[in-house]
Amino acid sequence: MKYFCKIIRINIFGIAGEGILVILGMFILLCLAIWQQIMESSWLQEQISIKTRQLDQMTVYNSELQSKADKDSLTGLYNGAYLKETAARLLDEDANGCYIMIDLDNFKQVNDTYGHIAGDIVLKKLADNISKVFTRQNDIVGRMGGDEFGVFISGLVSRENIVEKLTSLRRSGVTVIPAIPKAALPV
Repeated sequence: MKYFCKIIRINIFGIAGEGILVILGMFILLCLAIWQQIMESSWLQEQISIKTRQLDQMTVYNSELQSKADKDSLTGLYNGAYLKETAARLLDEDANGCYIMIDLDNFKQVNDTYGHIAGDIVLKKLADNISKVFTRQNDIVGRMGGDEFGVFISGLVSRENIVEKLTSLRRSGVTVIPAIPKAALPV
């Protein structure tokens, strides 16, 4: 079977049939070009949306990684490096601050006598107690390593306030030794 294409000659508004076909053909090509741009635009919008979601996920993941890098895995407190860096940065911004060092006496005996699991429980309990006592936004609590903890209090704080917090911590069953002599504490 053979198919034949017959060109129809039409005369509309004084334009010969071939001219109408050319205009119609150009119109169809223009429509196809617009449709292609719309499709490409939709595809680009979809790609932008996908990349934006991926970037958001990476931002959350990086934030989680940074948090893990700054935190002590056993206690959940900040680690010693973060505490030192943050204290130094805050002291550069504001000349006032107080650093308290907390050390468990004879902690090795706990590990030797009861085992490291019991020692870990003691460290977690101490970390929890310290966090409950030092609750201000300016209080940065960290585990320096082993059985040593540190608290940095940014800003001006009274000696009475520090003594009150240390007394509260002592009542929780933890012996506290400030690393700064009383004479050096801000009044």
